[in-house]
Amino acid sequence: MLKKKLIVYGLTLLGFGVINFSIAQMSSDREKAGSPRTYYIDGFQGNDANSGRTISNAWKHLSKLSQIDLKPGDSVLLKRGTVFFEI
Repeated sequence: MLKKKLIVYGLTLLGFGVINFSIAQMSSDREKAGSPRTYYIDGFQGNDANSGRTISNAWKHLSKLSQIDLKPGDSVLLKRGTVFFEI
């Protein structure tokens, strides 16, 4: 029987938040994969159907991050003043 994995995100941002995902790999690995990408999350006006790649096309939920392949150097920018409570 498969067990469901429960992940709860609880995050409060008081300023403009930047999460820089640093993975211990050589920088040449990222250069081969392309330039670093930035993803935007806006818990107020975002929409999970958006691309998440610009401020005006931000995602609404942190859970969208589980659907992408973050690479070294990629950034996730979170809308200031947003409180994220997700299961």
